[in-house]
Amino acid sequence: MFSQNDQELSLRLQKCCHLIGINLIDHLIITKKTYSSLKSLNLI
Repeated sequence: MFSQNDQELSLRLQKCCHLIGINLIDHLIITKKTYSSLKSLNLI
């Protein structure tokens, strides 16, 4: 699961990407056992 800091970073990255014309498709956190996707959780 994403921390508040992860979510804030993703929103900042999304804004920065938008400024230069790039679409942020997803933000993944990958661990040894699992992964989480902000897109799949509808957080971006």
